[in-house]
Amino acid sequence: MSSVMFLLAKYPGKQELLRQEIDQLIAPSETLSYKALQKSFPFLDGCINEALRLFPAVPRTKSE
Repeated sequence: MSSVMFLLAKYPGKQELLRQEIDQLIAPSETLSYKALQKSFPFLDGCINEALRLFPAVPRTKSE
């Protein structure tokens, strides 16, 4: 999660795109709940996948 936050802070334009996606899928009157989070968030999924690609949970080792 810290990698996602780091990358979103580094690229504020992408942070804005993510905010727009969330605003479109969750109505202002709707409370943030598990049911609300069951919707599809393709840009958020992409952000998480990219962060995992750039900063994998398991460190890479050099193979010789």
